[in-house]
Amino acid sequence: MKNTFFTLVIVLIACVVVKAQSVTATSTVTAKIPVAMQVAVTNGAAVNFDFTGQISSLATGIQQLNAVTLTYSSNTPWYININATTPNFSGGSLSAPMPSSVLLFRNNAGGTYAPLGATPLSLRGTTGAKIPPGAGTLGIDMKMVPGNTVVPATNYAIGIMYTLSNL
Repeated sequence: MKNTFFTLVIVLIACVVVKAQSVTATSTVTAKIPVAMQVAVTNGAAVNFDFTGQISSLATGIQQLNAVTLTYSSNTPWYININATTPNFSGGSLSAPMPSSVLLFRNNAGGTYAPLGATPLSLRGTTGAKIPPGAGTLGIDMKMVPGNTVVPATNYAIGIMYTLSNL
């Protein structure tokens, strides 16, 4: 009986020792996360300024608050520029084109209007003062002041480019 008891104790100790052992394995997870930036015109893809019946407004201008809304997202610091795709509006007179600068813009968060041109101008942030990563919307106020010397036409048009950048 003593031998049986002693054998049973040894077997139980061996089971505890075996149970107390562990084996591990490891793995590595990697990920590649590229720069992800998006900008889209979500409102105001076509903005219309109609001076019909508002002749005095040719000199003072017509303002459209929140004429364009951009939706953006970026996982890196960013800024956004705006520019005309051409220096002049299409339509009207080829010998006396309407310049892009008659269209003024500003971030709807405030500030003063700036003339639109073919050279990109800051709408929000700059290369030296970027906006932190994130997502949201940005409203753009527009004002058109063609003046009294612009040739009458119903087909003036110009493209506008919005560039979100992290450079």
